[in-house]
Amino acid sequence: MEFLIASPNSPLERLPVLVLDRICEYIDDESASRQNLRAFSRTSRSLHNAADVRCYSQIELLIHDPDKLEGTLKRWNEVLTNGRHRHVRRLKISWALDPNSALGRGRASESPDEELDEDGYRVGGFNVRPYFHMHNFCRPSEDSMRGNGGGRLREHPENWATLGEFVSQFPGLQDFIWAAGGQIPPSVIAAVFERKCRLHHHNFALRTLVYDRNDVQHVSPEDFVLCTSPYLSSIVVRFGYFGDSGHIDYTQEAVMKVISGLAPNLAHLCVIQKQSSSERSDYQTWELGRPAWKGFFPGTTADLPSGRGRLQSLVFAGNLRCLLIKWEDHGPALAKLASRGELKSLQRLELISIKDETTQSQNALNILLSSLNPLERLQLSSYISPKSFNIIVHRHGENLRTLSLVPEADEETRNPLIILSGTVLQHLSSHSPRLTHLSIPINRTRGDKNEVGIYRALSKLPRLQHLSLRLMYTIGPDEEFWDEEKDGPHPLSKCGEAKIPSVYLKEAFSNGAMDETLARGGFRPDI
Repeated sequence: MEFLIASPNSPLERLPVLVLDRICEYIDDESASRQNLRAFSRTSRSLHNAADVRCYSQIELLIHDPDKLEGTLKRWNEVLTNGRHRHVRRLKISWALDPNSALGRGRASESPDEELDEDGYRVGGFNVRPYFHMHNFCRPSEDSMRGNGGGRLREHPENWATLGEFVSQFPGLQDFIWAAGGQIPPSVIAAVFERKCRLHHHNFALRTLVYDRNDVQHVSPEDFVLCTSPYLSSIVVRFGYFGDSGHIDYTQEAVMKVISGLAPNLAHLCVIQKQSSSERSDYQTWELGRPAWKGFFPGTTADLPSGRGRLQSLVFAGNLRCLLIKWEDHGPALAKLASRGELKSLQRLELISIKDETTQSQNALNILLSSLNPLERLQLSSYISPKSFNIIVHRHGENLRTLSLVPEADEETRNPLIILSGTVLQHLSSHSPRLTHLSIPINRTRGDKNEVGIYRALSKLPRLQHLSLRLMYTIGPDEEFWDEEKDGPHPLSKCGEAKIPSVYLKEAFSNGAMDETLARGGFRPDI
């Protein structure tokens, strides 16, 4: 975007301040670099003053080295002179993954200028971060979503006290984002609570709830204050049954207490499953079993244990709106909560690892999908049955804006997966008038009537803007549409991989190709 230098008598400069502010709002893409807004601010002094408010509305402080934090804060204070502190509305504290990155630049693992639409999606593909219905600046980074960055800060009492003083300088702060380790320094917590702004913790950890089975501990005052804070708005947390050295990790039980009402304004929860260790001590720990959690303050009346100490015995707060969780660990419990009407505010849901195809597990999944209020965004992966798909269409179709389905099965799967044929997708199209983002796998069948029917069905989605198709194809005639009684034995049924006829290999390569006509086909109403 190019801007002309405004003359002193430019009509643009004579516009009212409120109008200039709206112009700046339109120009500002709120990316990490905000190039357009900064270019506009350089055209003249008056326009620079108008753009100042938005240029400094959000800042990210990158910590390269805690020992050099004081110098970093000094440079930021120099940048924020002339009263610019009052313009800051969102403040993020992050680790700097690239030691050579400049002050205020985006994280090394993400493009600072990645192109997002109004819903926070990358134009080039799907991004899990939109499941957090909040300003894009406040959403977790990809590193946080992968569970990285959760290490404990080294003890630097003087430096962290300085950081708390820095945070307390922003009188208009609305959102504070912490992505610099699992522990927020007390001075920073105090400053956030003083400002009464929303707290987004991207590496939520309760280290005092990881302890030896024979040395039961009370939660620390710092951890308990965080768990009960009315300012806690969103968290990304890692669940695991055991910590290092065979210690028991009760973070999972504590977080379920937190979302049951201890943190009354917590609205966004992302659960990341820890990977199990292969150490011998961990196997021995599993054999010893996992004692039930006895609460934040064992042996006192301040926090009585629930008995089971698991998700089934807890109640969700009424304002939980976004949830990303692993089905195989928490699915049946979620279904019970939904059937009791305790997830009424949920708008966005992602369930991963739906690997259990047993009747009990699938009934629980169907109960969950049937009991929830119509969702805006839904993402499911692994085993998805035709019955579950029909519930999605009829229960949530009218309200869905985003749907991502990844039906997958292992070799031992006995029950049928949903096959997204033209007929099935036509059923989805007729019940999903608001769907704008769709991600699904489809079977390519050499452009025959079955494949054409898929594209024709997709073209009937009236508001579709982003379509991600995972193209699936087979070598040789598709067994799905092969009738042995009518067509005889399948031609490859007795053929080894080394003897596949070249005609079938050529067809497979052709079937896997993509061209512009195919890419645009899903958006053509006349296909």
